Amino acid sequence: MRVALVPPGGVTETTLKLAKQVGVEDIVTSLSADQHDGPVWGFRTLIALRKRIEDAGLRFAVIETLPVSDRVKMAMPGRDEDIENWIASLRNVGAAEIPVVCYNWMAVYGWMRTSLTTRVRGGGMATSYQHDLMSKAPPSEYAPVT
Repeated sequence: MRVALVPPGGVTETTLKLAKQVGVEDIVTSLSADQHDGPVWGFRTLIALRKRIEDAGLRFAVIETLPVSDRVKMAMPGRDEDIENWIASLRNVGAAEIPVVCYNWMAVYGWMRTSLTTRVRGGGMATSYQHDLMSKAPPSEYAPVT
């Protein structure tokens, strides 16, 4: 088993140092909004992030949130361009030798949670979802999303 960390607040020197000190081996993270090279995730940006993680003695194991647009998910105009951008980003992730990509196909709401602070075993924190809370939400701009 390998121990991984999704650094809260992104990859910082402090987080990387602490991760290494407590026995973490793998980092799971994404590009922050200011790291995006436009609609395509850039190879140089991905390599720089991977090297930063490796220089701390860790492995960039998973990149999260490679965005699939709602135009793709809902078959809207512009989806073909978005698909091409996604493919280019995925190729750059592969060329940067990041072994796992996490993405989602949930339209409009992305990954839906009603809490980001649910306490679980050992006092740990997890995300959770309660449908009775979301059933009261107004419809999205696209109409109800089931």
